[in-house]
Amino acid sequence: PLSHRFNLPLQIADEFTEIGFGDWTDQAFDDLSRDAGWSRFNTFRSSNVPPGAGELMLEVQARVVRKLNALMTHHQFVVVVTHGDVIRAAFAHYLGVHLDLFQRVEVDPASLSLLELGDEWLRVRLLNCPSAGSPLQLPNIRHQ
Repeated sequence: PLSHRFNLPLQIADEFTEIGFGDWTDQAFDDLSRDAGWSRFNTFRSSNVPPGAGELMLEVQARVVRKLNALMTHHQFVVVVTHGDVIRAAFAHYLGVHLDLFQRVEVDPASLSLLELGDEWLRVRLLNCPSAGSPLQLPNIRHQ
């Protein structure tokens, strides 16, 4: 794992878990495609109707951004491994993109995305970069 490669402690944060799909959890996509709520959820992620009586996308975004901001106050470099919708929600927030539009951003499994955050600035360095043969040059990280 990445934590071994850089000799860093592995920490699990519940804030980065996938969206809570409620009744839709473990349902097949074919079954969900017959549910009008599924189509609505995939079109209007900012809806005030949670998917399958689960978690609102706005709630997901709030918990993810809150945790990222907290981590950045204590660490210069942070690596987060999580699900595509969680990554899109974070990038949508930092880029000022409405949640109903964030599905336009592709986030493939095992891809790399890199966001640099400063006190008064941010830069997107990578978004959905394939991890194999990636041009990503990680900074020299030393655990202190």
